[in-house]
Amino acid sequence: MAVVVNAGEFVQATIRLKNIGQQSGTFRIRAIVVPDGAGIENIAQRFYSAKGYSTANPPPTGADSVSTAIVAPNATATAIMYTNMWADGNPLVYSTQQIFDLIFEVIVIETGEAFNFRGENILQHQTLAPARPDVVGIDYVISTPIGNASYYH
Repeated sequence: MAVVVNAGEFVQATIRLKNIGQQSGTFRIRAIVVPDGAGIENIAQRFYSAKGYSTANPPPTGADSVSTAIVAPNATATAIMYTNMWADGNPLVYSTQQIFDLIFEVIVIETGEAFNFRGENILQHQTLAPARPDVVGIDYVISTPIGNASYYH
């Protein structure tokens, strides 16, 4: 079941990697969000090593959209990454209940090998209905010109 994300929120991914090789290695991790079944050319969101980016607060030039970990054989490392503001705060950017996949690319710096991991149906965009008024009650006060008498209905 996909995790529901509302426009204006940030998604945090905690990625745990294990080195199943026999030598220490430097892993470079990149993560993106794509519509369900789409390829990397259809990036909907990008993960960064820092939180808080949006159109109003864009990542600085060269912002780190990767995380790097040096991992010994049979050891694990954890990388925490964040999306930029989901839908940039606009709930109508994606279709309501649209499903998204996460693609993680891990490059072993020493060998140049790249490994792709895909999580399917991970996130679901929630389009909340925009603000709409509804009159839920009206009170009237009727006054008479005689004295100070008033009727409240």
